[in-house]
Amino acid sequence: MNSSPEKTSLVSIELRQQIKKYCIVGIAVIFAVLIIIGLNQFQSTHLPKNMEEGGILLQTSTIIQMNDTTSSYGLSTNSGRPIQAEYVSSTSSLVGKSIDTIVVKLQKVGIPSGTVKVGVFNSDGSVKQLFDSISTTSIGASSYAQYSFSLPTPKAYQIKSGDRIGIKFTDGNASNFVSIMTDKANSFDGTNSYLTYYTTSWQSFTGSDLYMILEGHVYPTATGKNFSILTTIFGNNISDQISQLKPYFNSADVVDLQSNQISYASELKSKLGVHVAIAGQTTINLQQLKSQAPTWSLGNVDVIAYDFEPGTVPDFSTDQSTAISKFSQAYQIAHSLNKKLWINPTWQGGWQSDGKQWDWGEVAKNTDILCLQIPNLETGARQFGKNTHGMTLEQVVSSVVQQVKSKAPNTKLYFQFGAGTGQTPQQAIDDINKIKSLGIDGVFIFPQSGKTDFLVTVMQGIGKTS
Repeated sequence: MNSSPEKTSLVSIELRQQIKKYCIVGIAVIFAVLIIIGLNQFQSTHLPKNMEEGGILLQTSTIIQMNDTTSSYGLSTNSGRPIQAEYVSSTSSLVGKSIDTIVVKLQKVGIPSGTVKVGVFNSDGSVKQLFDSISTTSIGASSYAQYSFSLPTPKAYQIKSGDRIGIKFTDGNASNFVSIMTDKANSFDGTNSYLTYYTTSWQSFTGSDLYMILEGHVYPTATGKNFSILTTIFGNNISDQISQLKPYFNSADVVDLQSNQISYASELKSKLGVHVAIAGQTTINLQQLKSQAPTWSLGNVDVIAYDFEPGTVPDFSTDQSTAISKFSQAYQIAHSLNKKLWINPTWQGGWQSDGKQWDWGEVAKNTDILCLQIPNLETGARQFGKNTHGMTLEQVVSSVVQQVKSKAPNTKLYFQFGAGTGQTPQQAIDDINKIKSLGIDGVFIFPQSGKTDFLVTVMQGIGKTS
């Protein structure tokens, strides 16, 4: 039966009203989504870099080491003049500064083809430290624009006297080239830092600079309650030590027990909220670990620790392939028991007989936690002499962080300090504060036997809280 015209009209009106209402709601939702997307894009492109650790967004601080944004005129870079740079003299204010980002103004002229390298150059024109590269197809031709080139996070380069910081382009010619903006007003650092370019030799212009911004970034790990601590508890008063440490530990931390003290694992977890690691004696070898670990009461244990240092561990070897084979076997043992693996090698022991250092990124692929002992780099440490291979503590940590985070980003990285090597609490505090912003996940603090004084003092000094 057909509806009357009046009914049809009324239904149509109601239908149109419903459609109108849903359209308005739909448009509002679309606008809300676009606003959220826009805000996220704005934050990702306009706010300082940040890092996320354990679900906590940590703001990165930027340090400007050079900020010359005066635009005077451009200079060509091509096969006849392949390098344009800012020269760092021995009196330059840049010497000793750390940078990870270079910003310059570029424009292409004609149709140059090839790649521009940006970084630090040696006196012979070779690349000393490459920050990044850019294809000429990505450089604008209509006007000068800023381009930013950065090292992989959290790597940084420490500027040295004699460095030449700039660009290198070995293709093109006088009609097809890449032009870089310069500052003829000599706005930065007087004659201590100045423009230089390379033809068949270096030409210096002490009255000019490059248009250049040099930045360094501090990439913080979590601090305070979120900075992770590894430690060990031993002695005859374990329960007393646990009570004394309660104000400082939480679920970000791991506490190690010897296998003959495994009965305290439940107390550790319930009172401190930590993850519990268990280790055999430091002299245990891989076969003993394989046979003994399944017999341990592992119900409250999360991690199995495998020590690997010269002089104490029968399995020890300076050969990387041999060591990695041991770590891989230990990883299989731990994971067969549904536990994580923590290995504890030494940086000094990672130098092979051929003089080459281990690739710590490859090592880290075979463990869940890599805790590196560095006694020859610790202030006041008495072990292993002081052979540092010409590297500072900060340089070693930065190098290892770069290797591990690029090849095994899910492996947690720690460095060991403490009473075990003869450090005082203040020496450990000073060392840890030097490196805790270099991208590490935490530190292992080795305490005094049966005492919490050393551990508590250090945790207070580095701002660790529960």
